[in-house]
Amino acid sequence: DYSSRPGSGMIHFNNPEHGFAVTKAAGAPFDPDNDTVISRTDGTGPGSKLMGGFVYYDYTGVSICMHSAMFVPSWLNKELLWVSSAYPYYQLGCDSVFAELRSSNPKALDFVRRIGFKDEVTIPDVFPDGDLVVLRLRKAECKWLALKPRKAPNG
Repeated sequence: DYSSRPGSGMIHFNNPEHGFAVTKAAGAPFDPDNDTVISRTDGTGPGSKLMGGFVYYDYTGVSICMHSAMFVPSWLNKELLWVSSAYPYYQLGCDSVFAELRSSNPKALDFVRRIGFKDEVTIPDVFPDGDLVVLRLRKAECKWLALKPRKAPNG
């Protein structure tokens, strides 16, 4: 866990409570033994609240899937964008990150598209309320890797 600057909250790694909250909001399961969580709270103390986060799952050696959820509008800052991009591409060596979303969730689709994901394939009638949309962000297209965090974790 680390805080990059005063007032920026705290970035957490592998907090299982955060993992369960993010995946519940995303309508997905969470496996604390295999999934990786990167999340942000509004403070550093015991009373701090979860602002949002990412859960990474199904690592294949060259790609990984991601769920995300926001609990407050200002949850995503430059540090979290960099850390959540550096993890799959630099630490794991992935070429691609995938997001699998319901077509009936336009807010989530808009969010992942705004952070750079592109539609890869749509599979019709996977859910009672719509299709499955698979989006991908390739390492070569990830602009967040160029960000320079104010302070690196453990640095």
